[in-house]
Amino acid sequence: MHWLRALDIDLVVDVGANEGQFVGWMRDRGYAGRIVSFEPQATAFGACSQRWGKDGQWTGIRSALGEAAGEIDLQIAGNSVSSSILPMLDSHVAALPESAIVSTERIRISRLDEELAKLAIAPSRTFLKIDAQGFELPVLRGASGWLDRVAFLELELSLVPLYEGQELLPTIWSAVGDLGFTPIWIEQGFSDTQAPRMLQVDGLFVRTDLLART
Repeated sequence: MHWLRALDIDLVVDVGANEGQFVGWMRDRGYAGRIVSFEPQATAFGACSQRWGKDGQWTGIRSALGEAAGEIDLQIAGNSVSSSILPMLDSHVAALPESAIVSTERIRISRLDEELAKLAIAPSRTFLKIDAQGFELPVLRGASGWLDRVAFLELELSLVPLYEGQELLPTIWSAVGDLGFTPIWIEQGFSDTQAPRMLQVDGLFVRTDLLART
């Protein structure tokens, strides 16, 4: 919240909204500006829409995000929040048995920059949060036409493979640096319930040229 204020953020883009938990957290802590949330899963989107229907500054779009528009299968996890476009590995289920895949759902997928362009909004500085269960890098690639407006970035980063074909922390960290962002914080995320081992973290990044002025 300090960085949202310091960077004069006027749009939050919430990729992987699930049932709106992240937005609820932000609203509770005083962010009153514009929010656009993306959630592809039908049940989670329905629960989330009940919340944004009462918030005039919050827009929801039912879509996954990636590098190209089309349709794709979503793997639905038993705990909902672990659902992913990518197949789940046994290592994920072993660490959190309730996350096992229970079904699949055909969903729409689109590019973030194209979806935001349709909304005809013109923020000066965006906070982009991506929680896509191993699909973070394709989401970033599909945001290339909007990244010059992103001042603050939050990504879920995996330390070990949890989904088939996902990129791990070192690769994504390097890619984000190449895009002009500097890391400022690491927050503990998903840990193995069977052993004291961290599996995922949340990384916070600020656009480097703005960091020098704050």
